[in-house]
Amino acid sequence: MSQDGDLRRKARDVATAVAFDLWRRMSTDFPPGRIYLSLSDPIPSTALLFAELAAYDREWEPRLHSVLTSAASQLRSAPGAGLFAGPMSLGFALHMASIVTGGYRSAISRLDAEMSGRVLDRLDRGEIARRLTTGRLDLPDYDVVSGLTGILRYFLLDPIRHADAIARLSAALVDIVCAGRPDRPGWTAVNPPVVGTDPTKFPRGHINVGMAHGAAGILAGLSLAAEKGVEVPGHEKAISTLADWLVAAKTDDVRGTAWPAYFAVHQKTGKAATHVAGWCYGTPGIARALQLANLTIGGAARSSSADDAMRAIIARRNPARSPFEYGLCHGLAGTLHAVWRYAADSPGLLPHGRLNAISSEIIARFDGNPEAGYRAWSRPDETTRTDDYGFIEGAVGVCLSLHRFGSGKPPATPWDAALLLA
Repeated sequence: MSQDGDLRRKARDVATAVAFDLWRRMSTDFPPGRIYLSLSDPIPSTALLFAELAAYDREWEPRLHSVLTSAASQLRSAPGAGLFAGPMSLGFALHMASIVTGGYRSAISRLDAEMSGRVLDRLDRGEIARRLTTGRLDLPDYDVVSGLTGILRYFLLDPIRHADAIARLSAALVDIVCAGRPDRPGWTAVNPPVVGTDPTKFPRGHINVGMAHGAAGILAGLSLAAEKGVEVPGHEKAISTLADWLVAAKTDDVRGTAWPAYFAVHQKTGKAATHVAGWCYGTPGIARALQLANLTIGGAARSSSADDAMRAIIARRNPARSPFEYGLCHGLAGTLHAVWRYAADSPGLLPHGRLNAISSEIIARFDGNPEAGYRAWSRPDETTRTDDYGFIEGAVGVCLSLHRFGSGKPPATPWDAALLLA
């Protein structure tokens, strides 16, 4: 077996070993009674991993079904109104399972109809439009995690059935972008970016840049909608506005092109040193959003900025913000997958062997004695590490990224749609 083939085998073996350990621990570590149902928690996150594995080995289908059954039992009591939590997180897992098994279609139809009704009712009430008009818009109104952008991506999983909801959501995001002024973009958030941040540092709110909560996420969502054939009044203008704004917001220094995570409205820009290779606020997420815009409406300057930023990231030995960060959100797994997605649409950009180097970094840190394989820093002190079984920061996301690398093919299920990377 070649060196590349051996590394890919190791990546698959790690992903499968952690998945088996997750299954073993389901009855003891995730006891009935606690409400999970978010992509930060083991349920339904493990269903995303089990669905991907079931595409290669049907023995995972019963385990997948068991996780989905457990998730469905928590549906009525689980909070959450966006893509990452509550009913929509279950719906996302059901969509992945349906792609592999061909089942769950009636459950998806019922759940989607209920969620679509709620979303349309919310838009009809005009709550977000009023907050936009009065300058009270906040991140959960529009972001990927809880807001309109993530909800839009969810319904794009079935664009024909949900054409009305998709058009309404796209129009609402276009309205947000086009409501901006030179000194205050339309997506300006009234509250500080992080809970507990001193509000006096953001007296007029903050402007969020990244994929999870800011301009890049909206750009990716509108670009992906356009790719599916969706077009509402002002759609292309909004994409162009966001992309040009991101190009203007970038900074260049000895480490290459990068973006601030966010900055206060009264500042001209944020700190330039966010050379982070994660998804949420890092360069790969923002560069991928610009690339999606370029694939949709073109733009040489945007393409050049995105390519330069990604080249700077992949040239660094360890691009994660910390040598102990593994997850999709702001760790090496997010780097590995976002770089692969970007390179797939930009042939010749990626130096030979660079994905191998990133995946080797992850595999080398595998605990080995399962313990779910990967641990995340506990927040907020980041002095200890705890088991994290979720999709966005934990073992599930790491293993999905490794399994994709190990297979040498695109994912069998579009699990990275939740990250708006595709």
